[in-house]
Amino acid sequence: MQESNLLKEIGRVRERLRYLEHKVLKQRYMSEEMRIKQVEAELKAKYPKAKPDRELLSLVGILPNPRLGYKEAIRRLVEERYGK
Repeated sequence: MQESNLLKEIGRVRERLRYLEHKVLKQRYMSEEMRIKQVEAELKAKYPKAKPDRELLSLVGILPNPRLGYKEAIRRLVEERYGK
């Protein structure tokens, strides 16, 4: 009986751990999303005619997980969207 109780307790602890990990990830996402919206608002205030582009912001490193080493792609994307 003790073994089965321990296994049940382990299952409950694992479930609680998954719940807490999910909660942490959700909070990180929400705080990151708030930061992104703040950056977009600042850009909109400074450049009212330009629409913030999340792909461009990720390339230059303002958004998380920037694609490092893509200077040419950044240059091309800026030229396409905003001219030389």
